[in-house]
Amino acid sequence: MWTVQVSSHCENNGLTSAEYSRYTFFTNFIRQGHHPRTSSEMNGHMGYEHLGGNLYSVRISQGGRVYFTQDDVNEIVTIEQVGGHR
Repeated sequence: MWTVQVSSHCENNGLTSAEYSRYTFFTNFIRQGHHPRTSSEMNGHMGYEHLGGNLYSVRISQGGRVYFTQDDVNEIVTIEQVGGHR
């Protein structure tokens, strides 16, 4: 079962209510046991993107993304940054 955790050094770049809503939907869907790619697709295709290594991102708005690491073996998503771009 997939789990979501927030990194102790997670950056939060001040979300709008719409961005927070998309972020919450995305993470809640993962917590219900869905793969992050599926969670992205179920929220209107959030632009799930592999950035190299185990780092991924999804779009929560025109100007904001969620960056996370993804451990497929242990089914763990660790949120690294919410909002903004890298």
